[in-house]
Amino acid sequence: MIRLLLLIAVGYAVWTLFRHRKEKDAENIEVKTDPHTGNLVKDPVCGVYVDADGPIRVRDGEKLYVFCSYDCRDAFLKGLKK
Repeated sequence: MIRLLLLIAVGYAVWTLFRHRKEKDAENIEVKTDPHTGNLVKDPVCGVYVDADGPIRVRDGEKLYVFCSYDCRDAFLKGLKK
């Protein structure tokens, strides 16, 4: 009985560890906080920092990308299709 409880506890600890890691990987956005402008993320195409809540976004699997312009978004999408 004790072995079963120990096995369940270890299993739960491992599951919690991997679940937390997966949630952290899903956030995969480099966020910089500036007291004057708020949360900023880096545009993956041109490197400009934009508002993390910006309207021009693309989700690729679990990653979310935010762009400064539709031109950067379109260039990124062309790169994904290759």
